Amino acid sequence: MFETPEYSSINMKNRELDVGIYKKIIDEIAPFKPVIGISGGEPLLYEELFELITYVKSKGLMCSVNSNGVLLENAAKNYIDSNLDLLRISIDGPPDIHDDIRGIPKTFDRLMKGLDLLNDMKKQRSSNIPRVEVYFTITDANVIHMSHLLGIIEEKNVSSIRFIHPQFMSGTTIESGIKFIKDNDPAQEIEYLSGANIDNTLPDPEMLIEEINKIKKRDNKISVWFFPDFNDNQIRDYYLDHDNFVSGFKHRCKAPWYSLNINYDGSVEPCPEFRVGNVKDSSLLSIWNNENMRMLRKTIRDEGIIPQCYGCCNLFQSL
Repeated sequence: MFETPEYSSINMKNRELDVGIYKKIIDEIAPFKPVIGISGGEPLLYEELFELITYVKSKGLMCSVNSNGVLLENAAKNYIDSNLDLLRISIDGPPDIHDDIRGIPKTFDRLMKGLDLLNDMKKQRSSNIPRVEVYFTITDANVIHMSHLLGIIEEKNVSSIRFIHPQFMSGTTIESGIKFIKDNDPAQEIEYLSGANIDNTLPDPEMLIEEINKIKKRDNKISVWFFPDFNDNQIRDYYLDHDNFVSGFKHRCKAPWYSLNINYDGSVEPCPEFRVGNVKDSSLLSIWNNENMRMLRKTIRDEGIIPQCYGCCNLFQSL
């Protein structure tokens, strides 16, 4: 997974990786046939994005991009020309709800225009790529609008929609996570964990259960996924007794054995904010099995999940 910068300030631009470094990484790992995911921030803010996608595809690798979709109208042709396999677009609800959550008027309309243009171009070229998936993160502001958005999206030639339970942590677990990071690297800045406590935006579990069951009984025209795919009682426990519920997955996480995230500045994370090296200083393959990675794997194997797991989706991949 490659991560592009969240902000386009001069400071961030000076710290982001040159596309040449990404290409060297692709050359290094291509024999292992990994799936490459590009996210952010907003990937379209990275000026060499399509050069990178084209290079990934030239090596015969699968590639996906996660985007907010606002700039899709300008980027539609490039997505097709680069042979991107999968475009994941995040949408927060019907027009008014989406715009309100994003804080910018007409963002939903811009997204839909881009999606229409992408579909038209694919049709003209008799192409089925990039395949488009919609990601919907559930909050208290949009929980009752899930089925409404589904009805809109079904008419837009997308392959599927995924309703995602928010990943979050309690204050106590956040403190433990920060300590775990600082014990490994006292100088590391804390970014993700500092914002992981989102209790004030969590949906009412009973309202969510009702909406999910309504969708599951509906005659849906596209594939519908829920992640994690909890049953009713698991939903209640996830939101109302989160720490105890997550602790029940003590030995379930395998993320450090099969995935890594490369941040915009070259730092490498197998788990949220647990940095194990930097591709500016070392090859990715040497980082993959360095001392920090071995320590992390041993900790999870022998003791169970670390604090970061309480707010990470990888814990539930095998649910």
